[in-house]
Amino acid sequence: DGEIAIPQEVLLAEDKDGKVDRLKDVKLKLVGTFVTTQNFILSASITPSQIPGLEGFSFELVNGTYDFSTTLNATGMKFPKEYPDSTKGEEWKGVYFPKATIKTPEGWGMAGEGNRTSFSIEHFIKDNVGVSLYGVARKVLDIKVGEFAGFAFSVDTMSIQIVQNQFKKATMNGNIGLPILPDNNYLNYAGFIDRPEVKMENGETQSKDFRMNLSVTPRAEGYDIDWLKAHVDFDSSRITLLNDSKEQSFEGKLNGYLKLIKAKDDNPELKTPKLKFTGMEFSKKTIKGASKKDNKSI
Repeated sequence: DGEIAIPQEVLLAEDKDGKVDRLKDVKLKLVGTFVTTQNFILSASITPSQIPGLEGFSFELVNGTYDFSTTLNATGMKFPKEYPDSTKGEEWKGVYFPKATIKTPEGWGMAGEGNRTSFSIEHFIKDNVGVSLYGVARKVLDIKVGEFAGFAFSVDTMSIQIVQNQFKKATMNGNIGLPILPDNNYLNYAGFIDRPEVKMENGETQSKDFRMNLSVTPRAEGYDIDWLKAHVDFDSSRITLLNDSKEQSFEGKLNGYLKLIKAKDDNPELKTPKLKFTGMEFSKKTIKGASKKDNKSI
C-alpha cells in the first residue's frame, strides 16, 4: 500500500464540509503488488477533491486503476472526447476510474435545502497534465424530489466535458412544473452551465461562480387546465432560469391563446372562441441567505 500527493495545480483537497482546503494535498492511494518497477498496474482511489477552475464541484473517486504499463490499459478504459490523440493507446500512463461521483456546488439548492445534487459520470482520467472527463448522467434528480424557486424540478440528463483540467462544457435538461399547470404536466427545459468572466479595473480577467442557464419550452400541443375549464396554447413564449451559489431567479413572458373547454352536455354546435393573451410577464429572484421580505416576485 502507498500514497502519492497530487499537485494542487491538478487537484485541490476538500474538507468534510465540501470546501477547498489548500493546506492539504489530495492523496492518490494505491494498493497491489508488482514484480517490476517498469511495467505494472495497481488499484487506486483518490481522496475527496475539486478541480482547479471548477471549485464547488466535488469528486469522489474509488475503484480505479493506476496504470504504469506500456503494454496494456485498464479493462474497459475509454479516452474522453477531444483527448489528445498523441497520448492515447497502450503506452498511456496515469490513473483511470471507470466511474466518478460528482456533487454540484453547495447552495444550488436543487435537491432541497442543505442538500447537494450528485450524479455519476463514466471514464475519469488523470494524467501528468491534468484531469479529463466526458460523459452523460441520466435520471440525476427526480421531479418528486427536485425543487427550483418553489417549483417541481427534475434533471433528466446532465453531461460534462473536461480535457486536461480545461473545462469545455456542461449541459442539462429536464422538466419544471408551474402552479397554473395540472399535476404531471410539465414544461421542458434545456440549458448549460458556464462560468462567466468579468474584466477587472486593472485589466485582468476574473472568473465568477459557476451558474446554470436554462431555457424553458412549452409543449407544442398545449395544456388542458381543469381549474380554468380551458385549453391553453403558448405561442413564442420565453421562460429563463438562472442559478448559482448566491441567487436563484426566473423570468418569463407568455403569449398564446386560451379556449374554453366545452362540457359534455353543451350544444355540439356551440363554438367557443380563442382568446389571445400577450405579454404576460412574471419574475422572481431569490437571494440565498436573505430574509423572505428581501426576496421579490412579480
